[in-house]
Amino acid sequence: MATPAVEKVESVDDFQRIVDKSSQLLVSLGPAEEDYSKTYDELRNLNVVVSPNPSLQQISVEIQKVQSAKDRVSQILVDVHRNFIVRKRVCELLREGWSAFSNQTSAEKRKGESFLKMRQFIESASEAESLYKATAHIMKNLDSKHESLSRQVTVYNLALKLNDFSSGSFDRNKQVAGAVFGAQKDIGNDLKDDKDLDDKKDGEDLYEWDKK
Repeated sequence: MATPAVEKVESVDDFQRIVDKSSQLLVSLGPAEEDYSKTYDELRNLNVVVSPNPSLQQISVEIQKVQSAKDRVSQILVDVHRNFIVRKRVCELLREGWSAFSNQTSAEKRKGESFLKMRQFIESASEAESLYKATAHIMKNLDSKHESLSRQVTVYNLALKLNDFSSGSFDRNKQVAGAVFGAQKDIGNDLKDDKDLDDKKDGEDLYEWDKK
C-alpha cells in the first residue's frame, strides 16, 4: 500500500476539498445508507426462534439453523463495523478541522458552528453506530442460543448414560427423569425470545457525540 500523501489545508477551499473527498469515501462504503432498512429486516429474520424444551432431534435442527444465522450475521458484522468506524473517524476529522477556519470568537461558538456545518456527517455516523450495535446484539443473542442448545445436548447424553446404569430400577429412572426435566427447564429459560430491536433500550453509546 502506498504511503498516504500529506495534503496542505490552508484555506476554506482546501478544507472543502477534504470534505468532498470524505464524501466520496463514505459513498464507497457498504452497506449503503439507503440499504440500512433492508439490513435491519434481514437481521430480524436471522434472529432464530428456538423451542424452550426441544426434543433431541429438534435440537440438532435448531443448532444448524442458529449456526447458519451466525455465519450470515458474522458477514454483516464485518461490513457494518468498518462502516461505523470510518464514518466516525471522518466525522471527527471534519468537525475538529473546521475550527481552524471558523470566524467565531470563542471555542464554544466554534464547536457549535462545527456541529451545525457537519450535521450530515454526524447524523450519518450515528446511523452507522446504531446499525453496528443492532448487529452485535443479534450476534450475542445467537451465541447465547447456540450455547444453551449445546448444553441441552450434554444433558440428553448424560441422561442416556444414567438410564443405562439404572435400568430395571423404577426409583432411579424417576430421579433421572426429574433431573433431566429440571435441567431442561432451566436451560429453556435462557431461550426466551428477546424483545424486538425497536423496543430494546441500549446502554451507553459507543461514541458519545455530546461529550466531544
